[in-house]
Amino acid sequence: MEGAGTAAGEAYAWAIENPDKVSCIYGENPSLHSLMSKTPPIDNLAPLARAGVPLIHVCGSLDPWLNDQTRVVEKRYKETRRQYHGHRQGRRGTPSARTEESEGGCGLDHQGG
Repeated sequence: MEGAGTAAGEAYAWAIENPDKVSCIYGENPSLHSLMSKTPPIDNLAPLARAGVPLIHVCGSLDPWLNDQTRVVEKRYKETRRQYHGHRQGRRGTPSARTEESEGGCGLDHQGG
């Protein structure tokens, strides 16, 4: 599944309802709001974690949803010890290498259990 911006929220909502049909979720500058579900996807990650669905977010440092969406997803998924990948883009949206939390990147590479 993939989605950019608010479309990522719809991808997450569908994946939460169908975790057995999803191998991965990829979001670019994702906002986890959805018109498809009553519960915001950011508050209902458990089905994805139970199914072991890896999450990948690519976001820029100017992404308005970086702190209140991507970083929250990263924290919650890390708590479940599931796979999460975060990549930071430069200010102009050009990709840079995977970053570590201490570098202010989008997230860390975590191996799920």
